[in-house]
Amino acid sequence: MSATSVEQLLTVLTDSRCVEPLQYFAAGRVSRQRKKLQLAVYDDYEAVVANFTVKKLDASCAILLWSDSKEEVVLDCQGLLAAAYLPPVTDRMKFPTKAAHMTAQSVTIVGPDVDEFRRAISAVSKIYRFVEQHFGAGAVRPLQSDRIGDYDALIVRSRYVTPNNIKLWPTTSIPEVIDPRGILGRIVGSGAYKFTEDNVVQYRETVVDHANKAVSVEDANPSVFRQGQLVEVGLSFRAVMVGKQYTFFPKLESMLLANRTGATILADTLEASRSESNAMAVDEMPVIVRKRQVSYTLDDVIEDARKRAETTM
Repeated sequence: MSATSVEQLLTVLTDSRCVEPLQYFAAGRVSRQRKKLQLAVYDDYEAVVANFTVKKLDASCAILLWSDSKEEVVLDCQGLLAAAYLPPVTDRMKFPTKAAHMTAQSVTIVGPDVDEFRRAISAVSKIYRFVEQHFGAGAVRPLQSDRIGDYDALIVRSRYVTPNNIKLWPTTSIPEVIDPRGILGRIVGSGAYKFTEDNVVQYRETVVDHANKAVSVEDANPSVFRQGQLVEVGLSFRAVMVGKQYTFFPKLESMLLANRTGATILADTLEASRSESNAMAVDEMPVIVRKRQVSYTLDDVIEDARKRAETTM
């Protein structure tokens, strides 16, 4: 797929076929049993103070905990995927030999004119203010705000590996789905880094069974995530010492693919743009017969799978 311009991306992300499902999905989340786990709910500073506490794990790292259970806070935020730098790890990713822990997977989501997303962005600033007040004046860098075009954006990231001298999290095995070529394994094998529970990100997707009118959530390969998709991001909050100050950031914990419509629209938009460019470049060339190009949607794939199953029964 050719490079996507900001203008093309925003045209898709503001399309009603993308925004309306996001509005419905996000509004449903804050009104049902998972309400307490929605980032948008904490756009009220008093709610932040009433529910959270800050724990300094050591001199270099602090995390946000639930006041009652003392477990780490992980909240959900729904949005449209504007950018994704996700596994699998390939040779094209250049891990700096002496700073592999600075390489991270990340996603950027937006929610054009969606109230729950606006509230989620506001909640991040409230949580930042709460965390920052647990440190000395000036110890935490100012919160960075991100935008794509005229729209607020939320960037969430998680580093691939942990320096071996950090003893805060237990080690775990590297999932093959993110490291099929063993690149992370070799970095960890060097002895300077390790893969810990803090580096684990969960990837899931909704699977629609139209025949039985059922929807399930299953594990997903991170390569299925595309710009334009409707996703739900699970995130925690960290303040980590970088240089002489702490940096506050939302940390990526999980990804849920909820709807693929936007990615399909974006692919169609890019194809139309390429076709227009090609027509302008070769408008003097003779017309030749072209094979018909068929784009398959999720509904097509499910219907094909159903028909194949029927013929083999």
